[in-house]
Amino acid sequence: MMQDLPFAKHGGYGQFVTIILMSTVQRTPPTQPQLNEMLHEHLSFEINRFRLAVSRWGQQNDNGLVDAMVRESCLIHMRLLLDFFYPRIDPTNSKFEDVFVTDYLPDKTQLPEPLQKLLTAPSWLQDYRDQLDWRLAHMTMKRMEFKKDRRVWEPQKQFVHLESLVSEFLAALPVKTRALFNPNLQ
Repeated sequence: MMQDLPFAKHGGYGQFVTIILMSTVQRTPPTQPQLNEMLHEHLSFEINRFRLAVSRWGQQNDNGLVDAMVRESCLIHMRLLLDFFYPRIDPTNSKFEDVFVTDYLPDKTQLPEPLQKLLTAPSWLQDYRDQLDWRLAHMTMKRMEFKKDRRVWEPQKQFVHLESLVSEFLAALPVKTRALFNPNLQ
């Protein structure tokens, strides 16, 4: 659905801007070349940054600020990967150009059993997703509650789960596609 709305120009109206309402836009799944590029460039980067940050999680150095930045980076990449593997909405209803695990592996029944199990949303997912949103990615009053409680991130169980999921995902990709994963992209 498109609407022409008046656009203010130097305090006056008269020009019109066409706005496409996102609720009417249908998702076009990415093509295989797009998925290949996404895996080679962007998904490789996200996975590698997550892995690097996990490897540095909790290592104390002389600079507490650097430690906090490593933790924050790790959690941002974790949030993105959780949304990739566990979409918040049915991917076919996504109004954006997001890429999901189902774009790479559309038939869950054809996947190895360990990956099928890992793709079942874990019991901790919603709580962690809320924490990542409220404590890290959104300016919300919920942050005040976490500050009062002095809740500390203890994501080791989630890190192990996500690393298993990433490894199983990469192993399940067709050989030609898997070869596009760039383990050195940082």
